[in-house]
Formats: sequence, structure tokens, C-alpha cells
Amino acid sequence: MLENLKPKACLIRLVGLLDQVPDKNFENYCKRFEGGIYKRDVGPTDDASKKFLKDILYPDFRNLMFSDAKDKNHVRYVTQINTTVTIKDFDSKSLQVYTVKVVQCEIYLFRGHVGLFSLKIEFQDGLNLNDIRNHLFNLRLFDVMCTNGQTWHDWISKNYLTGISLRSTATEMVEADEYSGSKFKLFSAIQLNPADASQITTQDRQELLYDIGTVSQIGSAKGGKHFSPDLAYYASVMENRVAAYQNWEAICFFDSFSCIGSSFLLDRDGNVNPTWDQTYFRIYLFRLFFKYNLYRYNSLIARSDSDKLVKYRDQFEDFLNNYNISHISFNFLPNLIFDKTGIALDLKTEIEMFRERIKNLSTAIQEKKQAKTNFLLQLVTGLSGLSVVSDLPSIIDQILKFTHWTKSELSIYTLILFLIASVAVIYYLNPEKFKKWFAPK
Repeated sequence: MLENLKPKACLIRLVGLLDQVPDKNFENYCKRFEGGIYKRDVGPTDDASKKFLKDILYPDFRNLMFSDAKDKNHVRYVTQINTTVTIKDFDSKSLQVYTVKVVQCEIYLFRGHVGLFSLKIEFQDGLNLNDIRNHLFNLRLFDVMCTNGQTWHDWISKNYLTGISLRSTATEMVEADEYSGSKFKLFSAIQLNPADASQITTQDRQELLYDIGTVSQIGSAKGGKHFSPDLAYYASVMENRVAAYQNWEAICFFDSFSCIGSSFLLDRDGNVNPTWDQTYFRIYLFRLFFKYNLYRYNSLIARSDSDKLVKYRDQFEDFLNNYNISHISFNFLPNLIFDKTGIALDLKTEIEMFRERIKNLSTAIQEKKQAKTNFLLQLVTGLSGLSVVSDLPSIIDQILKFTHWTKSELSIYTLILFLIASVAVIYYLNPEKFKKWFAPK
């Protein structure tokens, strides 16, 4: 049975959102992570690593996610302190507990945008796939309880985030909580033993990939279980697989990125390959950063008054200019992961919807400005007419003398002329409203 297989190695990373990182006080915000357990990540310092990144990654992406930030707009911090924590099974009737070790935390801060953090987690030895699935199911939940009485999200906040809250309370509003839902995001890579991998079919591996990616009970994708997927849905999501080689395949869902295979995760020395631990993981991380900042701008535009709409529109365009990267690598595989992850997160569609919304917003703003301009023109027209009032008696005498009209005739002609002029002005300033008034009912 697949659920009883014991993997050779696992890479597990938990990803969460931080509140919007301030723009004007960015440096002061960063100071809370300087010193203590954290050190600043300035990127690789050895020539071989620098050359490797330079040879595979385009400068825009490399400078954002790997190199030191020369422009001071993005900063990373890292700690390697190992901490053991035990959480209870989310099922309140279960007495099962899960002990894991947090071996690393990374903080990713982007000036003026939603930040991210990542916990690298190790499991106890000897776990099978069913155990791993159960661990992942519970670890992704904000409100699962630790055995010390803390919620999981509060334990992370106190131990690794300098007290930064992840959940709103009755007395504290946490903006990131509006976008993150109730779950952390999961990045998992599971390497099977070669003997086990050779015994399972391609279909078995794909079904297992679905189960791990959705943290469903092992065997759900085969059908017949309570949470087994509909065949049409299963077929549609499996189109987003990253399947470049025969020995492994990966898939991205809305809340997870998962990979399963053999002979892909460990290097020759038996350590997790940095290509997976850093390069591919940070591709997924960057896509999450982009996704949740789209959420943020969507929320800001939806709930803002008209005075702030132009400001947020301009900020959004700046965000796209800086972070909407089309390609990240000279090699095909990083680009493939980047593209498939973007498809799974539906980034292209969301950007198009944002642009359409901004276009409509701009049109509404322009119409509002035009209405104000029309009002001012009408006011100026009226005021300019008042300037001749003082000269009106002499003007009337001159007209009567020249035309030989009576005052009654002049009054009638003046009224007619005034009405014609008024209609002309109204039509010029508000042609649409004029047509609406005189349109046949």
C-alpha cells in the first residue's frame, strides 16, 4: 500500500504572510530582525555559488530573491536555531500528537508590500507517507494547538517573528490575515527509495502527488473515498504538473507546491540539493508574494474612497513594473516551474481583471473630473454675464435708438435670445444630458 512507503528524504517548508512592510519607515522595520537570532542574508559569498546563480537566473529575479539588495527595497533575514515543537491533532477527539523540528526561519521583506516568512521543518525518522500527510495536514492550520497550550500561529509569532501577530483579534487588526485565510502554504519535496519508486506506476505516482498536494488521505485520488476528486476536476488540475523528467514530477495547487520522485532531492553527499532547497523553493515563494500583493491591491481598491483610488492605481502600476517578471532563467526548468506555478495561482487572469478594473476606474475618475470642469464652465459663464449689468441702461438706450423698437419689443426679443443662448450653452456643456432631456419617451 502506498501509504506505508517510507521516503528516503523530505524537504518541507511552511510559508506565511506578514503584514504590509512600511515604505517610509522600512529601515526601522527591518531593525527588529537585526541582531538576536537573525542575521541578514546577503546571498552567496563564494565565487562558485555566485557563478551558478549568474549562469542560470536573469538579473531581475536573481537580485530580488538571492543577491544583496543594493536598492534597499528588499531584505532577507535567516536564523538556523533548531526548535522542537509538538502539536495536537486538529481532530479534538484524537489524542495523536506530532513532534517536529523547526531548523530554519527565513524572513523576506519588500518595501511597501506584503512580506513573507518561511519555516524549514524536519520530521522524525521512520515516518511513512500516511504519517507525513497527517503532519502536513495539521502543520498548515493556523489554529491547531501546541501541547503547551499555544496556538500554532502564536507559537511561530513568539519564537520566530519577534511577536508580529498573524491573526486578528478583538483588539488588534492584522491586515495579512485578510488575505491568508486559515492556512499556511506548503512546499514539499519527497524522494522515494529507488526500490519503492520502481514498484509504483506512473498513475500511482500522479495520484500520490495529488493526495500529498491537497493533503488528502492517501488513496483519495484513486476514488471511492469521501474526499476523492471528481474526474473532471482531477484531470484539469493535473494538467498543471511539472513533468520534465521521468524520475520526478511536481504540481502546484492554490495552497501548496509538491514534488514526488526518486533520485532528485539529495546531492552526492546525501544533503538536500540547494537547487530544490533554495532556487525552486524561492520561485514558489516569489509567486506567492506576487499573488498576495494582488489580493492586497484588490482589497484596497474595493474599499477605498475616490480620493485614494488614483493613489492606489499608481502604486499598483509601480508594483507591476517592478515585480511582474515574465521570465526568470536562462534554463528551461526554472521557467517551467515559474510558468506552471503562475497558472495554478491564476496570476495572468487576475492581472487582466485588475487592469480592466483600473481602466474602468480611470474612466470613472475622468468622467467625475469632466463633470467638475463643466460645472466650473457654467459658473464662469454665469459670472461673466453679470459684468454687463452695470452697463445695461446705456446699452438698452443705444439699442432702442438704433432699432426704433419699443421697450416691450426689446424685452420679448431679449427673452427669445436668452432662451436660445441658454439652450446652446447647455447643449455645449452637457450634450448627453441635453439629448436625454429631449429624447422621445
